[in-house]
Amino acid sequence: PRPRTATHPHTMAAEGGDKIFISGASGFSGSTIATGLLAKLGAGGAGRVRLGFRNTDKGAAFAEKGAEVVAFDAHDEATHAAALTGVHTAAFITPFNETAKAYYEAAIAAAVKAGVKHLVYLAAAGVPEEVDDSSPGIVKTHRAAINLTKASAPGWTIIAPTFFQDNVRQYNAASVKGGTVYGAAGDGKYSPIDLRDIAAVYAEVLTDPAAHDKKEYTLYGPEKLTEAEVYAKLSEHVGYEVKYQSVPAEGFGKTLAGYGIPPYNVEGLLFLETVKANNWAAVTDAENGDTVKGIIGRDLIKIDEHFAENKAAFAASE
Repeated sequence: PRPRTATHPHTMAAEGGDKIFISGASGFSGSTIATGLLAKLGAGGAGRVRLGFRNTDKGAAFAEKGAEVVAFDAHDEATHAAALTGVHTAAFITPFNETAKAYYEAAIAAAVKAGVKHLVYLAAAGVPEEVDDSSPGIVKTHRAAINLTKASAPGWTIIAPTFFQDNVRQYNAASVKGGTVYGAAGDGKYSPIDLRDIAAVYAEVLTDPAAHDKKEYTLYGPEKLTEAEVYAKLSEHVGYEVKYQSVPAEGFGKTLAGYGIPPYNVEGLLFLETVKANNWAAVTDAENGDTVKGIIGRDLIKIDEHFAENKAAFAASE
């Protein structure tokens, strides 16, 4: 990664605007990315940040921090001009479902029409260059979005993180409280990354896109762990034992479908379990050339620290 430098806002203004736009800031990833960006810019720079919401009421907390909150729906052309005029750099955070491809295509078309100069896409580590009909839907969606990003704007950056440490809290808190978390990862290792570290990378890219132009960054965490090791570490922080039980993928998929999870998501989740089981994400940031550390200028957050800070989310029910 290149050294961190500063692009003066007036340089961007001369190119058509200096606004930074993020959509999806009401979601899991987008809210953390927006929070990290505002923290980096501080009160004096918060006015450069424009956040798009289908329901602007969801942006009230960000507005209090100085961000401009606007209505934006990729599928509603009436919201596009006000949201994207004057924007230099845009990041559209897409949902993890089968609507993502159509949403991103519509968002990119709106950005191109508005003259956005730089696009930043949140992909996933390990998306292959070539996909076919047998590839999981999530992989095909990411590859199509990556290719569209590169083809659509003068400048672009692809940010492709591995598994989030935050997934344990976001998706498995109920299972953790029950004492056993099920999956299909076997003894495979992976290197989970704290979403705040991903957000810190985003903050650097969004505030200085020229330094990261035409770059694809794969983001890995600081240590390789099995799922059993992850939950053993969590047990140390929450004060009760949490076990991990790996089960056959087919049965796990049926369980997920039984909870009403859509087929696209079930297929995607099973593929991610396969990635873990086969050690395809068993790479640390240090082994990947200190990509994250080089961009954000500090050590990455380890999962012990993450669990220590978030243990309240796993407090056992009385």
